[in-house]
Amino acid sequence: MNKSINIFNNKKLLIFDYDGTIADTETLHDEAFKFTLADYRLKFIYSDIAGLSTEDALLEIFANNNIKTSKLDIKKLAVQKRQAVSNLFDEHFNLMSGVLDFLNYAKNFFMLSIVSSGSRKNIIRGLEKSEIIDLFNIIICREDLEFAKPHPEGFLLALKAFKKIAKSDALIFEDSYNGIKAAKNADIECLNVNEQNWEYLKKLLLSSSHYA
Repeated sequence: MNKSINIFNNKKLLIFDYDGTIADTETLHDEAFKFTLADYRLKFIYSDIAGLSTEDALLEIFANNNIKTSKLDIKKLAVQKRQAVSNLFDEHFNLMSGVLDFLNYAKNFFMLSIVSSGSRKNIIRGLEKSEIIDLFNIIICREDLEFAKPHPEGFLLALKAFKKIAKSDALIFEDSYNGIKAAKNADIECLNVNEQNWEYLKKLLLSSSHYA
């Protein structure tokens, strides 16, 4: 590999989405949405709403099914959906294949952060279960934000938390359309993890100037 064009060269901060990037939670969230919305018989595909906050995802599902609903109903359903995630956690939670090795190598040379539209409770639970919570310097969740992805607020807030780190020093890892769009809106370089698996990314990291 040509180290001169390695994406990790000259980077200081790696920012990760959580669901679908670090945690293999597509099945978990898909099942939670289906359980919560069972009485409504709504059609949706989870990948279309991935990366959105629960509230925004619910609003999109109802809108796409041409069904009007109130803010109060959305708020109640969001609470039910998050509880459903909690109930399904032990059965469905896993890390993405290869991500643990990557993070353990990356921690030696980069500051690490998570920026997610998910709830702090569920994110912390997954990180603690996987024993990787101490790898991250900053964790930004739904509760910390006024605007969810695709708004860039979360990424910009993470960058602000690290003194003297410019946008050009940061690299974002995302899996969803809304997350990638948020990275673009933040004007920070982004890597789509659906296009590169973590084993390949670890090899790329090990070939970078950080390991020269």
